[in-house]
Amino acid sequence: MSDIDFLPASYRQMTVHRKANVWRLLAGGIFVALIGFSGIYQHMLRRQAVAELARTGLQYDRAQALVARQAELKRQLQLATHEADLLTYLRHPWPTTQVLAAALEPLPDCITLQEIRLFQGERPPAIAAAKPQTDAEKKASESRQAAQRDLETLRHDNEGRPRLLVLSGVTTNSAALQQYVLALGQSDLFLKTELSKLEADSADQTGSMHFTARLVVRPGYGEAGGPPIPRDAKSAKDVALPTPAPAGQAPSETAGDRPANKAANTSKAAVTAFRSAR
Repeated sequence: MSDIDFLPASYRQMTVHRKANVWRLLAGGIFVALIGFSGIYQHMLRRQAVAELARTGLQYDRAQALVARQAELKRQLQLATHEADLLTYLRHPWPTTQVLAAALEPLPDCITLQEIRLFQGERPPAIAAAKPQTDAEKKASESRQAAQRDLETLRHDNEGRPRLLVLSGVTTNSAALQQYVLALGQSDLFLKTELSKLEADSADQTGSMHFTARLVVRPGYGEAGGPPIPRDAKSAKDVALPTPAPAGQAPSETAGDRPANKAANTSKAAVTAFRSAR
């Protein structure tokens, strides 16, 4: 037996449309809710990004300040280094008393010095004929700091001009003279020693000989070929000078045995011996 439906077809269509509208509203609500949640989440992410950007900006500013500070400290360090190098170079010549003490310390009694000359040698022709600076070199030189330019100028003016010590005198013992010249060559202050002249005095019946010794003083601090500058020295005054002393013997610390006093005492003794010999 079949069921008889007395409801009109339009009622059944309205029911179907009503159910469809409910699903549409539910789907639309869910979609709107998802959009709302997505917007809220995007807003939260944006706020976090803005906060992170602000923190990164602060860190960037601090990093830029540190980089600028580092560059300024580096510039100040370079300036201080150039000024220290210039000051050290200006103090580079060994004291005359120290050079004389190193030369007269091992002097034997059989040798009498008649003349002592300490002077700056001539520059070799190859170095003296320097090429003029190009425009690029002039611009590079002008861009350097004043202390660095002054140091380069001083080094260029003194390049190839060694400090020479020439000793002239008489002796009656050539072997002792040779030993004396060899002892001078072992000194820390002399780079090269040579006996340039040795002639017998035909008018003297005692067998005395005239000699001339040429000594090249070692370059000082700041010069090419000089001793390295101690990096722990606080100033140029802290740079120690090599103290001349005989081989195997430590230098004395008494006031009478200091290099300046030794040079003065030995020079007086040499002059007295020369006058007595005359």
